Amino acid sequence: MEISYPFYLAITICLPALAFAALPPAAPLAGGSFRESRNSTLPFNLPAPPVNFHPSLLNVSDPWDMRVHGTPITLEWYGYRDPLPVSETHRCVMKAVDEVAQRVWAGYWATPMGQLPYSYSDGNVNLWLRVEPGETLLWDSWSEVLPLFPQYLEANEWRGAQFVVLWDEPGETKVVAFGHLLAE
Repeated sequence: MEISYPFYLAITICLPALAFAALPPAAPLAGGSFRESRNSTLPFNLPAPPVNFHPSLLNVSDPWDMRVHGTPITLEWYGYRDPLPVSETHRCVMKAVDEVAQRVWAGYWATPMGQLPYSYSDGNVNLWLRVEPGETLLWDSWSEVLPLFPQYLEANEWRGAQFVVLWDEPGETKVVAFGHLLAE
């Protein structure tokens, strides 16, 4: 499918604006945090708490749960790190937004993402995501999660962290993807 230049400009201007738009405050995860109740031997766990854990983070909620408005998707942040460089972090997240835009243009909006890891980097900042084996994360669902990244970053002094993407419906909460936004 060929994309017209005006359409390309509209998407590259509008999609990033939507990704960084102000969202309503995130609702807390019903029934407590998934992190509190999960089995620590599950394969989605990332490395243990960071060596460079910052003492000023003692006043930051761990985990930090953010609900995608109108969906059963929750983004849960944990394992906070030192602050990330703002410009590099912004460009790193925008690379993920650009990939989603490319998938939309190609007609894969409602297509499941593959199981391979997705990695977006700028400078020493890396956004890494992997869909949990046996689970499904659609490109449109990932596009709804991405706008939560700047909301988290601005509220938490641009701290790096690990995250899980949860499918949270009454009676069932499961991890569908996991990753990190960190300085390498």
